[in-house]
Amino acid sequence: MRSTFNLPSFGRPSFCAPSVYAAVVIASSSVLIQSVALAGSTASQVIEYLPGNAIASFQNTAAALGLPVGNTGFGALTPFNPHFSSNQIMIIGAGGSMTLKLDKPVTIIPSAKIGVFSNVGIVDEDPDTQYDVNFNTIAGGGGIAGSPTLTFSPAGFGFVSVSSNGMDWSSLGASSFSFGNPTNYYTDTNIALNFAALGTQSADFFKPFGGTLASFAGLKYRDAGAANDMVRLLNGSAGGTWLDISSVPLAEVNYVKFDVPVGGRMVIDAVTAVPEPVSAGLLVAAAGLMVRRRHRGMGF
Repeated sequence: MRSTFNLPSFGRPSFCAPSVYAAVVIASSSVLIQSVALAGSTASQVIEYLPGNAIASFQNTAAALGLPVGNTGFGALTPFNPHFSSNQIMIIGAGGSMTLKLDKPVTIIPSAKIGVFSNVGIVDEDPDTQYDVNFNTIAGGGGIAGSPTLTFSPAGFGFVSVSSNGMDWSSLGASSFSFGNPTNYYTDTNIALNFAALGTQSADFFKPFGGTLASFAGLKYRDAGAANDMVRLLNGSAGGTWLDISSVPLAEVNYVKFDVPVGGRMVIDAVTAVPEPVSAGLLVAAAGLMVRRRHRGMGF
């Protein structure tokens, strides 16, 4: 199903030159395009879930739907503080599988991707960290990854397939994927004493992140005095592991399936997909058509 957009009606002032009017139409359409680009698909329904050997308390499939929340129960969701409770994450155990339906179809074009958010947590190796006798942090704890980047929660792995109808499946590869990238929720918080307060500006869960766990090596969560830090590395993205689906022989994707092999394990916090950029292209074309029609109507 394709999204339908109603373009705004513009009244042209008598003093407005054709070139100015065209710019207004295109600029206004650009605003709509930006709003489309911020939209995306999320997992909205569990079609099938086979838990494998997953712990019973982490078989709450509702935890895999929608977007993650910013509060982990112990401060903000950051690469050093992933979700950990059974109402925030769910597990697919060895030999298990899960089929999810997206709330909106994803058109297969070159930029089509699926984002998988897990609960990978990076070990804070801030050398200035100090603790009191009760193990409370009294100094440091600013969120610094070591080199190589160590984690305290292992990356999950599994095979991934997609489908348009929920019956015929296209595999994304013969090898399993490792879901080893962390998640970051806010772009305006900081970490001190091993704690990040809740922010007000959320990261974009529909903006693909192209890095790997190794990309975080040696970086501090936020460090204005350094050439780079984790917040700048993510560049507004919420992180996660992004899979390219542009080469599947389908017109669109509505379903995503994860199969975990024997000996494996996978944690899901959320599954998203990039938006349908075709709609944005239609807006540009429509804007141009509006300009041409208006010009003809005004005798230009």
